[in-house]
Amino acid sequence: MRLIRASILLLVIAAVLAACGGGDRHADTPAPAADTPAATSAAPAQPTPTPVPPTPTPEPEEDEPLDESRLKALGELNSFRTLMVFTVKGTGAEGKPMDSTLEITTEYAGDANARHVLIRYTDHTAPGNGQNVSEVYEIGQDVYLYGGEDVGWMRVTKERSPLGDPDLAMLTSGDVFTSMKDMERVRPDETVNGIASRRYRFTEKMLGKLIDQTNTAITARGDVWIAKDGDYVTRYRFVLDVKNSSTPDTFSGLTNGTAEMQYEVTDVNKPIRIELPEAAKAGVSLTGFENQAFPVPADTTMQMAGEGMMMWLSSLSPEEVAAFYEEALPALGWVKNEQASMGLEDMTLLTFTKDNLTLSLTLFVDSSTDQTTIAVRVE
Repeated sequence: MRLIRASILLLVIAAVLAACGGGDRHADTPAPAADTPAATSAAPAQPTPTPVPPTPTPEPEEDEPLDESRLKALGELNSFRTLMVFTVKGTGAEGKPMDSTLEITTEYAGDANARHVLIRYTDHTAPGNGQNVSEVYEIGQDVYLYGGEDVGWMRVTKERSPLGDPDLAMLTSGDVFTSMKDMERVRPDETVNGIASRRYRFTEKMLGKLIDQTNTAITARGDVWIAKDGDYVTRYRFVLDVKNSSTPDTFSGLTNGTAEMQYEVTDVNKPIRIELPEAAKAGVSLTGFENQAFPVPADTTMQMAGEGMMMWLSSLSPEEVAAFYEEALPALGWVKNEQASMGLEDMTLLTFTKDNLTLSLTLFVDSSTDQTTIAVRVE
């Protein structure tokens, strides 16, 4: 209304100025003689000003009802990066001090069917700020895990990938909401890392995936931004307060204190290249087989590989697998140690030596698949 009144006032002022702006008289023009009729001439026509219509106040766009089922998985995008940071401060069970930070960075490149997740956990109450770092690379059907200096790198099948864990998937996708229909719309809309987004405000009632809804000692407040094109979460931020809870909060572990969680998406549909580190490739090789592949029977699938060990599944029986290695390994220079090799009721143990290395084969039937597990270790 104030803008419309101002526009009308400007139009009135313009009209008044136009009405007062007739032709000027020049001082050196002689006056007509008394007995001479005064010459008359029409004043030049003045253009009529065209009224400028007031700028209308834009009407807020109508939103479709907000429903968590409308949120699309980030995996439908060509590429993206996400960052989730979760900090906890306060006390936990038995009054134990808590001060920690969990940071999860995700990269996704759909054209290469590749994903990289880096997880850093820091316990600020530990001496020297104790930190654990783990990584996961999914490239096609190959999955490589880094479990820290003590564990090193491992290779597993995609079925065993930790990225399939529902809790980790929830934290890396932004899908933390169980109910969205009661969220409060906040205007104006905003752009989050180049993505046009709608903003909403929420409380603990919308965080049923994270917070025990029956625990009245827990409250939360925050905001979420959702992409106008795609309906995926582009950012959320919330603060969780726990006050005198009789049991630790299942999400934060707090009985008293504050937890903050921040998440955002960047680099949507931009070129992202994910490459497996050389340390990962080297970390899953068997000593003694650096220049050649470890022999496996036909119709065999790898289940897991780590430093100095591998595990396979074969459709052959343990006896058939044993016969395969008793022929294949000597052909590569390995000598069977008869004394250290034995057949048990439900397991077969084979030992081979080469130079200063010992290769141990453990064969047994996997009851869940009825296939033979081949566990290999070289020391």
